[in-house]
Amino acid sequence: MPLTGHGLRPTPLRRRAGRPQLKRDPLRPQLKRDPLGSAPAIHMRFVTFAVAILSSPCITPALNCQDTSITPCGDPTPNEPAWWEIKWQRQPDGSATGTVSKPPAVPRNLHLDRWAGRYRLTLITTAGTMRRDTLSAIIMLWVPKAPSGRKPSLIGATDSAFSFPYGAALAHPTWQRDPARPGISLLYDRAKGELTLVFGNGDLLTTDSGVFFDVFAIDSVSMRGRWVDGGLGVLVDSAGHSLGHPQGYFCLWRLNE
Repeated sequence: MPLTGHGLRPTPLRRRAGRPQLKRDPLRPQLKRDPLGSAPAIHMRFVTFAVAILSSPCITPALNCQDTSITPCGDPTPNEPAWWEIKWQRQPDGSATGTVSKPPAVPRNLHLDRWAGRYRLTLITTAGTMRRDTLSAIIMLWVPKAPSGRKPSLIGATDSAFSFPYGAALAHPTWQRDPARPGISLLYDRAKGELTLVFGNGDLLTTDSGVFFDVFAIDSVSMRGRWVDGGLGVLVDSAGHSLGHPQGYFCLWRLNE
């Protein structure tokens, strides 16, 4: 499947927001890509993930919420830690185009205003970082009063303590509550059955920015899937080998107010 941001349509001239560029020479000319070689690499300072330990709001069984201390977050692709991986194919003109795996379709009849509310996010890294760590945060999703940008079904924000300490490619903070540039946007392509949360590029107007959470499964109390950083930069190990784009899997559990 050509990489177009899973429902984020390209403009007539250039794509603004989406997954990492699938171009022979991405938008930054100093980062050259071998058409059939490894992803462009830039050195980043290795920063260890901080694990946020949050107390559970599920105090009694009467509460209709999920206690993440006893509810595991399962990897939907356990045998593919680098599930999001560009597969390159040479074109007759000498350029190369890339494809990535496609997430399973979600129902095409969702009324996403019903999913507005407060959630606990658990995020696990599986590739593209020096450590395999777990992050936790509280996020809020709500129906936008005046849809902006690409008209997300829901917008939201994380709590102020949340961050991607590996150096995520964010256009603005994930805790930002500006209606025009929210910290989180939830995009729904009903025709394709694609559901994506975008962190840190809420207006979808900044190229090569944001962290993309593809929803593989959704029910009345949770969303689960895979995430990938949308920037150009990747980490390299001490031998100079690319670790690929930071990525992993996630779970969102609805919390009662």
